[in-house]
Amino acid sequence: MEWDFEPKDIVTGEIKYSLEDFWRDLQGELAYNMEGFTKKKVKFASKLVYRIVYLKAIGKSDADVLKILSKYSIDEKFLGRTVEGNSNNIRVLESIMMRMILVNLESVECVISDSLVLKMVNFQLDQFHKKHCL
Repeated sequence: MEWDFEPKDIVTGEIKYSLEDFWRDLQGELAYNMEGFTKKKVKFASKLVYRIVYLKAIGKSDADVLKILSKYSIDEKFLGRTVEGNSNNIRVLESIMMRMILVNLESVECVISDSLVLKMVNFQLDQFHKKHCL
């Protein structure tokens, strides 16, 4: 995807770009690139690409991604092309997650531990994934 901002702009809060915005844009890009495919196939591709982007954004190795997504029978070549073609998406998703952490830290004014803030962000991500990606 192409943006008129840098991932750091998300982290600093200069640009408001949420997980929902990212999901919408990823689906739109895939729908455009998969013109002529059924909506079901585009939805499947969106979920699979998002999962790959997410797993890479949280630091998983290619071997880990292949293992986690083994039920999809993707190979190293497909994974490599997907990761390479989505390198900007990975950076943007990393920035969105960093912003989520910062917003949660700021909202509680350091009254709770950093580990609890991370649990809050993980809960938010889990809710998003249940809604869109599972």
